[in-house]
Amino acid sequence: MRRAHSGDVLAAVTLAVLAVLVWGATLHFPELDGGYPGPSLFPRIIAAGCLLSAIGLLRRVPTAGRTAAGSVSTAYRVRTAAAVVVVACFPLLPPIAGIAGTCLAVALLLAVRPVIAAALAALASALLYGIFTLLLGVPLL
Repeated sequence: MRRAHSGDVLAAVTLAVLAVLVWGATLHFPELDGGYPGPSLFPRIIAAGCLLSAIGLLRRVPTAGRTAAGSVSTAYRVRTAAAVVVVACFPLLPPIAGIAGTCLAVALLLAVRPVIAAALAALASALLYGIFTLLLGVPLL
């Protein structure tokens, strides 16, 4: 396995620090009675995701989007920037279609095989629908 690219290391450290800061900021959030999840639940889920992403960045083989000389290709940079724009537009989309559409678009922009991208989009939609509508009683539609 090749060593992680310096940009990956910087991103991983940034994500890890962000995760620790978010988790620490939620330590003083109030707890709810009856075992219900309190206001710290979602920030902590995001913090855990950031930490897992940081670990993934440090463990991955940095070959995606690289040219023969080892630099990142312009096309890969454009696809990554487009993925960020798609994620930024997510709040403007209808809930379920927005989740599925955003997941699908980002996965395809980052060169995930279409079948896997569609499966991930469907899984993310079902998971978020289940968490909000079925578990927490917050309708998304």
